Parts: sequence; C-alpha cells; structure tokens
Amino acid sequence: IRFTLPNELYDMKNLTAFDCNSNMLSGSINSRIGELTNIEKFNAFANRFTGTIPSTIGQLSETLQFLLLYENKFTGTIPSTVGQLSRLTLFDIRENKLYGTLPKELYSLKHLSYFDCSNNFFSGTLSSRIGRLTNLEYLRLGIPDETLRSKKFEDLSLNGNVFTGSIPEELYGLETLTSFDCSHHALSGTISSRIGNLSSLTHLYLYGNAFTGSIPEEFFSLERLIHLEFRDNDFSGTINNRIGNLSRLEKFEISNNLFTGLLPSTMGQLSALVLFDISNNLFTGILPSAIGQLTSVEDCPIWNNYFTGTIPSELALIENINRIDVRWNNFNGTVPEELCELEELFNLIADCFPTNITGLPAVKCKCCIQCCDTARRGDWEACGYT
Repeated sequence: IRFTLPNELYDMKNLTAFDCNSNMLSGSINSRIGELTNIEKFNAFANRFTGTIPSTIGQLSETLQFLLLYENKFTGTIPSTVGQLSRLTLFDIRENKLYGTLPKELYSLKHLSYFDCSNNFFSGTLSSRIGRLTNLEYLRLGIPDETLRSKKFEDLSLNGNVFTGSIPEELYGLETLTSFDCSHHALSGTISSRIGNLSSLTHLYLYGNAFTGSIPEEFFSLERLIHLEFRDNDFSGTINNRIGNLSRLEKFEISNNLFTGLLPSTMGQLSALVLFDISNNLFTGILPSAIGQLTSVEDCPIWNNYFTGTIPSELALIENINRIDVRWNNFNGTVPEELCELEELFNLIADCFPTNITGLPAVKCKCCIQCCDTARRGDWEACGYT
C-alpha cells in the first residue's frame, strides 16, 4: 500500500504548519502547494517522495520559514523561484537525487541561517554571492563520514555533490557561520588569511579535497573551534605555536597531508582534545613531552611520520587513552612500561618487529598488540599481531 498526500491538503488555506515526516509517504508534491499562502513550516522529510520541487513554492514568499525535504527521492534542480522565499531561515534538502548548480537566486535569502544540500548530485563552483547570506550559521555541502561508512549508496563515485574551484573570499565574511562542511569534493586552492574573521566557527570540515598551502596564522584565533578535520588534502607547512589558543578543540584530524617540522609543545594546552590524528605526514623531531597534558585524548594515531628519539613516558598520564599508534616513525629505545599499565589502552602499535626482516627491532615493546617494521614503511604485510 502506498500513501500519498491528498489533494484536499492544498485546500487548507489557513494552514500554518504541516508535518508528515517519517511516514513512508510517496508520490510528488503538488504544484498547488503555492496556494498554502499562510504556511510557515513545511516538513516532509524522511519519506519516499519523488518528482521535482514545484516552482510554485516561490508563491509562499510572505510566510514560509522552514522547508525540510531531506531524505527523500526528489529529482531535478532547485527551482529559481526559491529565491522569492524572503522569510526562509531553514532549508534542508540533503539525501535526495537533486542535481545541477545552486541557483544564483538562492543567495538572495538574507534570513537563511541553515542550508544543507549534502548527498545529492550538485556540481559547479561555489559562487561569490554566498557572501550575501549574512545570517548563515550552518552550511553543509559535503558527504558526512557516517554516510560513507553506512555504504548507503551503491556507487559513491556517482552519488554525491562535486563542487570544484576554490572557496570564495566572500565566504570568509560570514561572521555568523558556526559550521561549514565542504568535505569530499574537488575543491582546491589555499585557505585565505581572512578565515580569522569567522569568529563564531565551531565545526570546520574540509577533508577529502585538494587544498594546498599552509594553515594561515589567523586561523589560530578561532577560539570557539571544537571540530577541525583537514585530513586527505595536500596541506603543507608547519603547525603554528598559537594552536594552544584553540582550547575548546575536541577533534584535531589532519592526517594524510604534507605537514612538516616540529610538533609545537603548545599542543599540550588542548586539554579538551579527544581525537588527535596527525598520521601520514612529514613531521620530524622528538614527540614533545607536553603530549601527556592531553588528558582527554582517547585516540592518538601518529603513525607514518619521521619522529625521532624515544616514545615519551608522559603518554601514560593519559589514563583513558584507547589507542596509540606510533608505527613507521624513527623512534628508538623502549616503549615505556607505564603504558602497559593503562587499563583502557587496548591498541598499542609500534615498530617492534625485526628491522628489514633480520635486524634488531627499532623499539622494544612488552605489551604491543601489533608490531611493524620501520624499514618497511607503508607495507601493511610487514605488521603482525604479537
């Protein structure tokens, strides 16, 4: 049995709010939706609606504030008439089958504070007009990790927005922006020094693109930042000493880039940090003892860098840590036995296999779950369980 929206719905001229979410409804949204001229909230998410978003939606210009159509099967493009919705504040169309470019009329929605178009088929570049959305707080264009892990799509290479080009300078003028997600696109270029203007930013997801260059010093003035994910890009340069200013940071994920130099000891000021992932970069020098000040860290992958010296015993001060992965570095000596006494540590990995098959191990370890060979960097077959 399939249930659709009855035509009588559109006769309810005084209707101010309509909510039919999560009801397995199918069919399309009738063009008569434009007759609901008193509607303020139209929530039809998590159903099986198909067809296009009617262009008559623009007739609701005086009243409509919330338009939630996510998790359906809508197709086609965003109608240009959406730009007439002058009171719209929340517009969520994620997880549909919409395509094309974002219409220029979208950027005339001066009251828009929340926009999510992730998990569709949109393409093109990010328009400089985005700077007109001066009340925007939440902007999500990318594919979230939970979608990738769920394997919801049959072919992820064909299902998802693919924006190209660089981040327009005008975006850095959106001082109300708290969350920006442009993950898993084909964006490139560098991060502007104007990023320091985004003083309200708490969540920044740039992973899975082709960004280059260093992180500008102005970035480290974003003291409200909680989640930072820059992994899977081509960022380079060093980590600025001012990183200690980001005291609210809980997730610091910059793996799979080209970062170099020493890890600043000011990293130890990030006491709220839970995930500290700097793996697969080009860091050198010793691992500072200040890492022991990261007492909230649970996951610490620093594998495949060029750290030298011994693994600091201060890591044992992080009592709730679950994983420490230091394989494929240039450490020597012995893994501190204090780490073996951590009750929550269930995954400790180091270069404790014989070097180059026959030589002495780079480090000695009594309690490592897995040992690797430092001379066979990147060779997963050279790692084994102890």
